[in-house]
Amino acid sequence: MKKVLFDGTATQSSSRAVFHGGGEYAKFMLKAAIKHGYAFDVVLSKRLNTDPEIEKLLAGEERITVINVNEKHEIYSLIKKGNYNVFYSALPVSYSDYSCSAKLVGVVHGLRAAELPWDFYRYKYEGRWKDRVVSWIISHCNVARQYLKQKHIKQSHRLLKIRNAQFITASCHTKSAMLAFYPELNAENIQVFYSPFNVRQIKESSHKKDYFLMVSGNRYEKNVYRAVCVFDKLFSDGRLRGRRVIITGCGNQPFWKEIKRFFRFSSW
Repeated sequence: MKKVLFDGTATQSSSRAVFHGGGEYAKFMLKAAIKHGYAFDVVLSKRLNTDPEIEKLLAGEERITVINVNEKHEIYSLIKKGNYNVFYSALPVSYSDYSCSAKLVGVVHGLRAAELPWDFYRYKYEGRWKDRVVSWIISHCNVARQYLKQKHIKQSHRLLKIRNAQFITASCHTKSAMLAFYPELNAENIQVFYSPFNVRQIKESSHKKDYFLMVSGNRYEKNVYRAVCVFDKLFSDGRLRGRRVIITGCGNQPFWKEIKRFFRFSSW
């Protein structure tokens, strides 16, 4: 009998992006588990987009049972009824109210929201003027930023204090941050496993062009606005002649109008 339920929702799209780092991590782990011959169930959300590659992979595996749900409480009901021993999630942040008897094994990729709850230039990314004004106010209000920090610390604490949970981190820094913010945690219950990855050989092109690549241009966490300002100054000063800057995942960002020189954008 299969005793493990794999959180397939972590491989699906988020409210902000079709593909994201945590999702790619979850996909890698899912593929590795299947490759090594493990039998388990996978839960997916009907409300989120699934990578076609993952759909094809799951459809061809007899050892894997895919269960589709609409809401989170259905996952909890599934765990209680399915006699699972372990519920594994590569993105457990939304399970801070978890109370099932099955052990929760979750991956904590970082505590950025607690370490740096706000970015001063976040308002530069907001398209609607109301959101832009609110973000600008928060950027200039220390009380608001401290409130957000404490809010994030409490949210993470609810997850990390779950009684029957074990957490994995992708870096020693994240483990140290967890113990710094929450010293009551048991260090031995936090395992560090660096992020897995595949290495592919790419044939060298005969048409070499120098360029700088930035990803997720619509996310303030990636510091794209700051980088754009620096590159724009370097181009304006003539210090990067013959070079290009390619930004993916952009969308129509409000701060593009601040650029004086040419950049190449992409919605990849």
